Amino acid sequence: MSEPVSSAVRTPPKLALHGAGRMGRQLAEAAESAGFSLVGVIARHQPDWLTDDLYAASPEQFIVQPDVVIDFSLPGGAANVAQWCAANTIPLVSGTTGLDESTRAELDAASTKVPLLWAANFSIGLNACLVLARRLRELVGPAVPARILDIHHAGKLDAPSGTALVLGEAIGGTVEYDSVREGDAIGEHHLVIELADERIEIRHVAEDRRLFALGALHAARWLLDQAPGHYSMLDCIGAARP
Repeated sequence: MSEPVSSAVRTPPKLALHGAGRMGRQLAEAAESAGFSLVGVIARHQPDWLTDDLYAASPEQFIVQPDVVIDFSLPGGAANVAQWCAANTIPLVSGTTGLDESTRAELDAASTKVPLLWAANFSIGLNACLVLARRLRELVGPAVPARILDIHHAGKLDAPSGTALVLGEAIGGTVEYDSVREGDAIGEHHLVIELADERIEIRHVAEDRRLFALGALHAARWLLDQAPGHYSMLDCIGAARP
């Protein structure tokens, strides 16, 4: 196996962000306490919370080359930053959802050159739910249908959420999805299986968006020690893939 691309990375590792929305700001605020040095933030337009020395319209404008990039953007942007990271041998963590086949192919291609971790949800608890869902399917059998409800803030564009789809992959079988977009809900997922006289439910509620930022930063630090490849949060936390 080839050596990890970041074997010579110094501490603290230099972090760049791709996307300056809700998650981008959370990541920027949590980076230092998580042991990273924030060196750049890519966004189409400079938000009022971002200083001039950190703002970049594209990765080519970085003043300091990062050791790792975390991407929370739009599908087209995820493909572009994956290409750039692959060309510059920089590990990439991506939490962008709603990816089409073309974008997924770009991430797969990048992962042959750099360590790349994509996840729909960076919550340790939610990823534990994926393991529970797989085991639940083994116990109830393949014929029982499942329902998944996801609830997010009104501004979330994709429905079902990326997390709901990953949860559906974990439970397998026939899955019915329902999505609610209202208010400022951070993220809530319900997995329900109904048997003859009983109902089984796995429910996960995110109470603070900071947990996703901390999970992504944990993944970024873990990724620095990995060889090129396509990883998941289950790899990061040491659980088997669903």
